[in-house]
Amino acid sequence: MTEFDRESPSSFTEKIKKNLSSPVLRTLMLAATVSTVGRGIFITLNVLYLTRFVELSPIQVALILLLAEGGGVITSLLAGYLADRLSARLLVTFFIGIEGLGLIAYVFVNDFITALAVSITVLAMHSSAESVRAAIIARAFTGEDRVSTRAVLRTIGNVGIALGGGFATIPLIINSATAYHALLVTAGATFMASALQLKRLPSRVDAPSRTQPENNMHPIGPTHKEGISPFRNPRYIGLSIFSGIFGMQFGLAEVGVPQWIVTHTDAPHIMVSVALILSTLLVIAFQIPASRGTHDVRYAGRISSWAGIIMLLACLLYAFSSKISPVWAIVLLVGAVTFHTFAEIFSTSGTWGLSFELADHHRVGAYQGMFNMGFSLGAMFAPAVVTITALELGTVGWLILGAIFVVAGWGIRYVSRLADTTPKR
Repeated sequence: MTEFDRESPSSFTEKIKKNLSSPVLRTLMLAATVSTVGRGIFITLNVLYLTRFVELSPIQVALILLLAEGGGVITSLLAGYLADRLSARLLVTFFIGIEGLGLIAYVFVNDFITALAVSITVLAMHSSAESVRAAIIARAFTGEDRVSTRAVLRTIGNVGIALGGGFATIPLIINSATAYHALLVTAGATFMASALQLKRLPSRVDAPSRTQPENNMHPIGPTHKEGISPFRNPRYIGLSIFSGIFGMQFGLAEVGVPQWIVTHTDAPHIMVSVALILSTLLVIAFQIPASRGTHDVRYAGRISSWAGIIMLLACLLYAFSSKISPVWAIVLLVGAVTFHTFAEIFSTSGTWGLSFELADHHRVGAYQGMFNMGFSLGAMFAPAVVTITALELGTVGWLILGAIFVVAGWGIRYVSRLADTTPKR
């Protein structure tokens, strides 16, 4: 019987309460509460601003997003390596501060080149901050506390993004460049305020001296202080690849589902907003409980494979929502979004646990950088994959997409089984 099997929900709740007393988590929570409101504003307004007021074509906007995601792939990895050599506190403060300045710089965007430069900067800084933040969590917490901390932050993030999306309706209603500029500057200011909060993180989240061991870590792999590169760890490479593939479900939610509802079903267009609200509420309610026990490598692999099957069911419901009455389309879409969101919740909880437990803890920054790079690659290819499969091929495409998620989920489980049966050196 594992520790997870013996642990009751009440004991897990106590652990969450204990984590909340940590100055690291309190600082991260406060910073996330502020910055995610700004991110919600940016996500809502970004594409509309570039098309309506910068007057870029849809193809130009798509190219900007693709190249910006590509920049994020590279910076995720580089930032992780820097977090093992420089102060993680200063790095995350710098990255988020520059991201805030980038959002403010959107006010001065007036053509394709400046839009591309600002977009690459914003997404590169965002991806870099994510890698460093994960390294901070890996150093500040151990075992299950790491995953529960990420779950708490993700829950807060969803609340903040929802609030930011609500504020973003103001310029949507006014429909003027001035209103858009005001909200984008506000979004940038929230990131600047978040960066100031992160300066308060304690020094123990920084990389240890390269001549001193990390006393509270138990690495899987070589025990010398340099550790092993993630590029020489086949299990972690596999985890990053399969997690990145499964991470395309975020692109499906952001790109594929809204277009499917509008162009392939008879459901009212307001279902796009309903789907987003429902997904957000489910994540807020279930992300933290779903993280319980995912520090156990084998259990984390199991729930990742369950997520693949649940995602297949969601794809089937999306496919069946086409060419039926509006009422039944609404019913099936609600079911699809529910399954989709639970697959998202389980997959993130499982892969978070594995990303920490399978890493060499002498090089947590490099490993978290590789893990986030996998997600960045998935995000970069997601729009194309979703379009080629579900949006172009219909039911057959949804089946192909569902099969991809099943393979990715079971691939993650296979990696976890290898790690669970490989002797620690």
